[in-house]
Amino acid sequence: MPADVFAFGPFELDASSRQLTRQGAVLQVSPRQFDLLHLLVARAGTLLSKDALIEAAWQGVAVTDNSVEQAISSLRRLLADAGESAYIETQARRGYRFVASVTRVERRAPEAALEALLAPHRAFLEGRAALETLERTHIAHAREVFARIVEHVPDQPAAHVGLANACVMQFEMTRFEPAPDVEALALAATHARDACRLNPQFGEAWATLGFVLDRTGRPWFNLFGTNKLGTIDPKSMRVREYMLPDERARGRRIALTSDGAVWYGDYSRGFVGRLDPVSGAVKEWALPGGGTSMPYAMTVDDADRLWLVETGRQPNRLVGFDPRSNSFIAQVDLGPAKPNTVRHMVFDKTTRSIWFGSDRGTIGRAVVPAPGRKPIG
Repeated sequence: MPADVFAFGPFELDASSRQLTRQGAVLQVSPRQFDLLHLLVARAGTLLSKDALIEAAWQGVAVTDNSVEQAISSLRRLLADAGESAYIETQARRGYRFVASVTRVERRAPEAALEALLAPHRAFLEGRAALETLERTHIAHAREVFARIVEHVPDQPAAHVGLANACVMQFEMTRFEPAPDVEALALAATHARDACRLNPQFGEAWATLGFVLDRTGRPWFNLFGTNKLGTIDPKSMRVREYMLPDERARGRRIALTSDGAVWYGDYSRGFVGRLDPVSGAVKEWALPGGGTSMPYAMTVDDADRLWLVETGRQPNRLVGFDPRSNSFIAQVDLGPAKPNTVRHMVFDKTTRSIWFGSDRGTIGRAVVPAPGRKPIG
């Protein structure tokens, strides 16, 4: 797509590359100066309040009027070298206006630039594919890939979500070790928050943040890349591992029922399983979608019924399982048949609803019937 370039006097401001040039020479401009100038130039001739400038350049950080005045003064000094008498006009107690003539031009990106734009998207797909394997070395590779994407496109929320997921998975793989990778968990929280800040409407960002924060107080976990579950004694910090019967098993999410049983979804084989932590006995049930169901998100309601999402089909399907009857009680499609994955969900007792976040940046809600009533779907 063409990128907007604003031309005024001997200057050009490129919104896509975030560069200010004078007669072709790139000028050194701080990110805050660029944001201020971009807003002023894009709305040339319009009186802008100090609040509007603060919102654009400081993004919610509390600053004084003096900070705005100093920033405007620095811009004036930068532009004054061009010989123009004034570019930015001050109206006392009202705000500022860009008064120079501005021309907006469109430039078609050259082939090399298009390739550079595509590179982060290709890397994103590479990172996602690595995460899906649940293998230790591939998850480490995914973290490297997403870190590079964040470095090149720091304003992309999905890249921060990918990095957060890779980091929290690395933490999960070390939770049973004498020195868990708590730095990876802290980094996961940072990037999940960054994604929420960059796009507050991005459902997966909030779901990922909730999942990351939940790791700090949940004693049961999957050992990613293995067929093991684990638990930590909160008093002694001693770790106990449970090996699932099939070496191909790869757990995704965990849920606990009131009888103390630990439930998991086997992503690689398409099963829902129950672990008795006392005896170590494991029992499994094949999901309706079979070996390609790829269960991901999972939660339990106030009647101890399990809810999983089969992500191997489109649209994704919400499946209910009742441990009392050992039977599946519901199968409901979630949304339209588009490429999508529901990775996280929680049950809210007050509204009897399951809330879930999807890869398409949406938040969804499924109302769960009370026990004894007709199941959804």
